[in-house]
Amino acid sequence: MATTYEQMLKQAISKGQVVDASKWFESTFKNINHPTDSIIDNAKSGLRTTLQIGKMYLFHYDPKHKKTLPLYDRFPLIFPFDHAESGFYGINFHYIPYIQRARLLDSLMGLVNKNGLDDNTRLNLNYQLLKSVSKAKIYEPCIKRYLNSHVRSRFLQISPSEWSKALMLPLDDFVYRKK
Repeated sequence: MATTYEQMLKQAISKGQVVDASKWFESTFKNINHPTDSIIDNAKSGLRTTLQIGKMYLFHYDPKHKKTLPLYDRFPLIFPFDHAESGFYGINFHYIPYIQRARLLDSLMGLVNKNGLDDNTRLNLNYQLLKSVSKAKIYEPCIKRYLNSHVRSRFLQISPSEWSKALMLPLDDFVYRKK
């Protein structure tokens, strides 16, 4: 049986809405060199200087080892799930296709701290729970460690009511290393 977000995504794809949304997004930001810069810079609310475990965020990131990484996302969309020395761990949804993003979010919704989605909603996440809720091998590419000293913007906190929409926007900013 398909789950809520997966059903919504399949319906949107069948109606052509995902493609239309992507085209709209690209045409709206076609004259901006880095549309992700504009999103953070023009945010009227939701900007934070710190993260809370289990909330969703967008931010700019410049990896420490970018010269040796085969690829990296300069604009991660994450749920942080643990603190680390000088940083944090997060699930970056940009590393998986849209259908898998919907499936992963569906799996994680069983970990919300309360009924209903409001500004106090968060996921009760940690690595062990993440492994038990999802097929970890499929989602391993999403699990990343981020260093605080390499975060290049404030964190844009996504409202829980917007989580599923944020997953479907083409906000990733991947850099591929040339061989």
